[in-house]
Amino acid sequence: MAIAVARLEILCEDKGQRQHFELFVHRYLRDPDHPPPWREVGRAFELDEKTARSRAETAARHFRAILRNLVASDVGSEEDIDNELQAVIAVL
Repeated sequence: MAIAVARLEILCEDKGQRQHFELFVHRYLRDPDHPPPWREVGRAFELDEKTARSRAETAARHFRAILRNLVASDVGSEEDIDNELQAVIAVL
């Protein structure tokens, strides 16, 4: 997970989407058991909740792709990738 987050940060920087990464962290990583509402996330970045959500979700899509690619490099088939991702999610 840490590798995926680090790669996401680099990707967002490269795309000029630093705020997307920060919104992603604020919503999903700071307190994953109690994510703040989108309105609060947006307020923290002086954005409306729709814009905040859209930008965070863009980063989340990148994160999912990065994580899937990391898992794919360790396992073989699509089914194995899905099983491994389910196991990771279960641990979280």
